[in-house]
Amino acid sequence: MIDPAGRTLLEDIRSAYQSEPRDIPAIVDKLKQFRAYGLKAENPLVTKVSRLAYEHLEEHGDFLVRYVDEDLGEEVSDFVYLTQLLADPDNKYNREDLQAFRDYLKAYPEVPVMPEEQE
Repeated sequence: MIDPAGRTLLEDIRSAYQSEPRDIPAIVDKLKQFRAYGLKAENPLVTKVSRLAYEHLEEHGDFLVRYVDEDLGEEVSDFVYLTQLLADPDNKYNREDLQAFRDYLKAYPEVPVMPEEQE
């Protein structure tokens, strides 16, 4: 579980991402700080996804991974959804989505095949 200070930092990250213009270097710095909460919680998935997310932002200047269903896409951006997942990584469904984000971030720009499409 991520402690309250980590959740507050995620809210700051989310707000910074939703503001215009986006200050990507500041978001990257905050994600690096958040990664320390994953280390402290001994949660390798949170630690890895946090690192991959800030590396992706550094390299591409924005969050380009597309994961959120198009029907939900208008309600929440992919990056905002990722920060929501990171706030509660112990939830079974959040963990599954975080694992998918991890795989997408590692494979970007290639899009991995969704598990249900492999059958």
